[in-house]
Amino acid sequence: AELQFLVRKGLLKPIKTQQTVPKLSDTYDLDPSKLQSVLADLPNSHGSHSLLLRGLYALQLRPWLQAFGSERFLVLKCEDMARNPRGVVDRAQRHIGLREHPLDSIEPHNTRPNKPPYDPAFIAALQAFYAPFDRDLAQLLHWQQVSSSSTTSMWE
Repeated sequence: AELQFLVRKGLLKPIKTQQTVPKLSDTYDLDPSKLQSVLADLPNSHGSHSLLLRGLYALQLRPWLQAFGSERFLVLKCEDMARNPRGVVDRAQRHIGLREHPLDSIEPHNTRPNKPPYDPAFIAALQAFYAPFDRDLAQLLHWQQVSSSSTTSMWE
């Protein structure tokens, strides 16, 4: 239903499809000029956020970077935090001008230990859907590449 909403609002435009019902496996163009219209039609209550829209990071970051300059932002990857929490926190502290303060603990908190298994076909569809948007994010942030699993790692 959410994908249909984003297509109906014109934010996502299917490329080369004859289907009347949009699917994650389709390829989409993005029309950033439609973002405000989409956001205006989303309810503001808890839990009503757009799960697909949340993963379109470049779409959301680009106006902020243009308005305030990219040097004022530090965008961090979850996988870097998982791999090297101390290093990432040190980098964040330096970026905002704080002296480095060692972490008391690097143990994860507020985690969900018993996630249900997800269908591998669903994970693959999400990765395919987000792949062009991940490439856009990597280009915007001058990263080598965004991992194809970064936007779907929460499902694994």
